[in-house]
Amino acid sequence: MSRSYASDTPQEGTWDDLYSRLWVNGKVIPPPAWAHSGRKGNLESPLADEGYSYREPTEISLKVGWNTVLIKLPIGNFNGKDWQNPTKWMFTFIPYQ
Repeated sequence: MSRSYASDTPQEGTWDDLYSRLWVNGKVIPPPAWAHSGRKGNLESPLADEGYSYREPTEISLKVGWNTVLIKLPIGNFNGKDWQNPTKWMFTFIPYQ
């Protein structure tokens, strides 16, 4: 998740407020257990684990060769809630050894 301090944190059991889902090779990849799930955005509240660059990565087992990745990001438009909360997302796959 790419977010600002003013953004609400995801609800427990979700990747984001759009209820996006992720599958790798047909297996659902569950979202992290957020430290502060469901918290309203506040410029005075520090980010804990909501950002991809400073949280523990979600480990996914891949097979040798081709792997199927399905990401469902349900969105009707890119109009954010307000200027501090644009609609956006990020995802990255990197090898872990």
